[in-house]
Amino acid sequence: MKSTKSRKSIRLQGFDYAQNGWYFITICIKGFEELLGKISNDGIFIPNETGKIVEETWLLTSQIRPTVELDIYQIMPNHFHGIVVIGSKNSPPLIQRFPDTHNPPSKFQSPKKTIGAIVRGFKGASTKLIRQNITRNFEEKIWQRNYYERIIRDEAELNRIRNYIANNPKRWQEDKEFFKKLLDKMAKGSGE
Repeated sequence: MKSTKSRKSIRLQGFDYAQNGWYFITICIKGFEELLGKISNDGIFIPNETGKIVEETWLLTSQIRPTVELDIYQIMPNHFHGIVVIGSKNSPPLIQRFPDTHNPPSKFQSPKKTIGAIVRGFKGASTKLIRQNITRNFEEKIWQRNYYERIIRDEAELNRIRNYIANNPKRWQEDKEFFKKLLDKMAKGSGE
């Protein structure tokens, strides 16, 4: 009999992820495989055809979703970082409505306007194009389940995250060690 583990949500409980604001997202390739390109010796990301599809798909996000704007992003060999703005980049990065245990948000939010829907749409569209144009394997998983997000709360945090994203290729060797340790941990059954 197959054992089913209950998964804990990594989202902020009670937070409305459809509200206007700035969000930092990270999406990883399944198994942390280096499918999207490589980092040159001088710390510059060089996309392969799969990486180019990911970038083109990402850039379409704001055209498909008129309430979404994109800020800085960085494709890496085995993951992707980006800042998504729901609303306008002219608004300061300050989320004003955090969970209120007395008045929880309605569960009937428009799902197509949430960060989750934006990420699902991006992952689904890029996977379809990669399967059609690169792998020809229409069952192959490209992206790891789920994604990581951080609600950007103020200008100082926004600047720190922008700097982190911009300098991510220069820290690639550190990232490779991190992903290797994470894969080892997962193989031992102590992670997803």
